[in-house]
Amino acid sequence: MPSITSGSDTIAREGFAPSHTYSARSSGPITSWGTIHAEPDVHTIGSAATWNPIVLASGRAVASQSGGKILRLVSASRARNDPSLLQLGPDPLRPEFDPEAAAARVLAYTPSATIGEALNDQSLIAGIGNVIRIEACFLPGISPWRRIGDLTEEEARKVVDAATWVMETSMKRGSRPKQIYGRSRAPCPRCGGRIRVHGQGDDNRVTFWCEGCQR
Repeated sequence: MPSITSGSDTIAREGFAPSHTYSARSSGPITSWGTIHAEPDVHTIGSAATWNPIVLASGRAVASQSGGKILRLVSASRARNDPSLLQLGPDPLRPEFDPEAAAARVLAYTPSATIGEALNDQSLIAGIGNVIRIEACFLPGISPWRRIGDLTEEEARKVVDAATWVMETSMKRGSRPKQIYGRSRAPCPRCGGRIRVHGQGDDNRVTFWCEGCQR
């Protein structure tokens, strides 16, 4: 299976995970977002083709692309030397991923930046989308508004481990585990405090956090 790339993100590498939706950032005159949705049974290709401009199949698996302006399909050999992909940080889903080294990369990031902003940077750690970064901060009880310069080594490692767990669990279940994402003003499942929401960073990415237990 060739690598599927859109903008600077690698969407799939060694085939498709069943019933999993991959975020795809497209490039072009207007930057927009799309998705790759994978299904385990190729018989769904008919309905997928009806609603999606691109459908890819591998054995009995099928992946359909929707949204976005540009999607590139390249071979694995070309992907290894793609300049945009070479800028990506380490991938938590790779066997060779080193969480200690990833935590060190986090701590070496711009000290004045918030951890929530840093996790959006694909050159820091690859594959962390908005849901993953929100849950990766919530699980260890760290506010996405904490400055990188204020994080300890232990806290940085906890965020990395949490992000890795969310990504691995997403691949196994076929859906992302969500405890606070999309639950603004609802009670926190951990402490009962209020879950708040606000835009963060230059992209104004929607950010959820508990004002009670995330410090």
